[in-house]
Amino acid sequence: MSDPPRVSRRLALHPLRARSAILVRLVPWLLVGLCLGFPACTTAGVTTGLAWCGGVTDPAELPACRAAGFNAVRLDVPWRATPAWEGIDQFVAAAQAQGLPVILALQAASPPTAAAGPVDPANAAYLGEVKLWIQSVVEHFRGHPAVLGWMLPDEPEAALRLSDAGLQAFLSARYGDLNGLNRAWGTRFTRLTEVTADRSLALARRHPLGVCPATIDVALYRQQGFTRLMQLWARYVRGIDPDRPLFTGAMGAYRCLISIPEEYAAVNARLHPGTPPNAEAVAIARRSGRFEALAVLPPGNLLDAFGAALLHGASGIGVEAWGALRNNAVLRGTLAAALANWRASGCLTDEPRPTTAILYEPFAESYPQPSPLRTGYLVGTNTGELEPLLTAFRQGTTFGQLGFLAREDLADRSRLAGYRVLLCPMALSLSSADIQALFRFAEGGGVVVADVGFGCSEAGGQIFSWNTELASLLGVLALHPPMSAGGNLRVYEKTTLFPSIPAGSTSVARGGRSPFDEPLVMIRPMEKSTVFAAAADATTPGKPLFGGVLAHPIGKGWVAYASLKLWHRWSPADPLYQLFHRDLMAREPAVALQQAPFLGGAVQVAAFEDGLAARNTAPRNQLVTLETKSEYLYAGSCLNIVRPATAEGIWVAAGLAGGSLGLYERTPIRCVTGQGSATVAVEAYGPAGIKLAVCGGHPRISLNADGVAVMAPSYAQTARILIGDGRYPVRPGSLHLLRAKGRDGGKLQELRIRVGADARIEINNSFYCDVLSLTPLPDETPAAPVTQP
Repeated sequence: MSDPPRVSRRLALHPLRARSAILVRLVPWLLVGLCLGFPACTTAGVTTGLAWCGGVTDPAELPACRAAGFNAVRLDVPWRATPAWEGIDQFVAAAQAQGLPVILALQAASPPTAAAGPVDPANAAYLGEVKLWIQSVVEHFRGHPAVLGWMLPDEPEAALRLSDAGLQAFLSARYGDLNGLNRAWGTRFTRLTEVTADRSLALARRHPLGVCPATIDVALYRQQGFTRLMQLWARYVRGIDPDRPLFTGAMGAYRCLISIPEEYAAVNARLHPGTPPNAEAVAIARRSGRFEALAVLPPGNLLDAFGAALLHGASGIGVEAWGALRNNAVLRGTLAAALANWRASGCLTDEPRPTTAILYEPFAESYPQPSPLRTGYLVGTNTGELEPLLTAFRQGTTFGQLGFLAREDLADRSRLAGYRVLLCPMALSLSSADIQALFRFAEGGGVVVADVGFGCSEAGGQIFSWNTELASLLGVLALHPPMSAGGNLRVYEKTTLFPSIPAGSTSVARGGRSPFDEPLVMIRPMEKSTVFAAAADATTPGKPLFGGVLAHPIGKGWVAYASLKLWHRWSPADPLYQLFHRDLMAREPAVALQQAPFLGGAVQVAAFEDGLAARNTAPRNQLVTLETKSEYLYAGSCLNIVRPATAEGIWVAAGLAGGSLGLYERTPIRCVTGQGSATVAVEAYGPAGIKLAVCGGHPRISLNADGVAVMAPSYAQTARILIGDGRYPVRPGSLHLLRAKGRDGGKLQELRIRVGADARIEINNSFYCDVLSLTPLPDETPAAPVTQP
């Protein structure tokens, strides 16, 4: 018997005719339908697929908690003057007996006596007491095998008591003395004790855009105070136990989610009970991969929020109130099925790959009523920009979801590398290093979109005064003080940055009010900059002067600067709004949903590091088509439409039942055609084997009554299928069994293949409607002759 040749085998299969449709099944479970078996992965000490439950106080309910799909339980540890361990020890032991790891939540923001004073990172008495208490708890449980990790208090900002004395100390360190402060702020304080947060914020009232040096400094003080408190708590824990993961408590304030320090492994983002869910909180907490993020789900729309959170890269979930599930067996069962299918998915990943990000500096806040999202620290000033932008893109676009970056992330080139567009609403504080990072981003082909006030902190808080470095980035030659002269935005000139917007286009007034009738800054552009659109124009011969949007080319990319509040009152329903953002986000997107509205459609999509996702929020079934630049096929309940080799990327068609989510894993499998097309369903992909269904030509793709995508063949098409190494191992020298059969139940054909040094299996055939399966053979299998079909 001769051994199979040690080369990449080419199998010449005859077309096996069959007229039956190829059915690609979606695994149904009310909310999410997923694809293939795959173990959970662990990053930064936090297991992807983690689901913790809080509010369980009776150990007798732990079995029901586990049956509901939870694989961890949260236990609050109250701060007592004299620690009492007996009850806590008993609960931890009971959870261990049920196979439920425990996350111990340390109530460090609730001192047992008033002697500790306010919860303030500048309060030495509080810090001394909380350090001793945290260390005593961690020391007691440090070696316990049932303890998964540590969690700090929920909504810590609510307990934080920053003081005017703390603000004064912050300003003294920042400016040196009172004279330095007065020069920077343009004030005439005679004593430092006169400087209070309320008086500082009131200074903004005489500034037309609600921004001045005092407001910026107050916001920075508030943010740094919160971050410092979180750092101290974390260091007290890690000083005793540096190995177990450290979680933040549940937090719903966006300004807190973007301000978490590096000491934490995971952030618990609390979602609000509204519809649609504010799942962007998960993306803010993740900060483009800097942290693991868990979505803390509201009981009222728990499953809907779960599905939305997965599109934003949630590594896990948390449910704070076991009581909401205790007496609802249907909800418990549905949640258990959802968690089981999600954890079993080969698409399980916590690395979304959006190509548009928001540079989020927590300044802007709504006025006169603060945003329920608590977006910024400039409470009481009219700077609202973030909430309208976040709400508009809450469900993503036809090009997927948005990512988020904090200012300190600009220093990390790897965090910017995957983005093509960076939106910068009210990004008031930028260092020279930040500006240089944005230069590099634009030079490499990225687009920076900034608006009024951008980087003004470095110009003493003056929005009409910049240094040369910042002016060069934005393409502005000169700025003038703000003026109240705005109106509708009118496009002056078509540019390659916005190819879909013709000259003469205008924004639309809503409710009789123009979106840009707020004060704006008049600017003069540099010679190479293009006046794209204006809401006010005071141009004279030889001296262009306008308030609007400037398009400034830098290297391979652009900077678009708006000398007005771009997102404050501009309605997402305005056609110009949608064209503006569509043209930006269409630059090299990782995924594109075909034949769908840019915003507000019933289907949301997301691109991940290792796959794609599509979520159908409508009650009716939908057939969707995703376009991706990938040359590799996706596994799961989808069809891969492969175009000729001259076309870039593939189309992925999928059926989505009402209220379902499909996740599709990218595989190291390619299909290459000469001139025609082929459609491939990767029905199974994993260590145990591969199963492919292949239709040549242009098969008819439709939905059946169950919302399942089906395809019926049309004509034969020659194609090559290339299978590389991945979760299904294709190693040099490995042995595999290839089976091929027509859908009509024709003759089964088999071939044994030994892989060559290139670690690739290649199959050439004229496909009509065929099913291929590949399974590994043990190396010790005796060699046998090659069976030719």
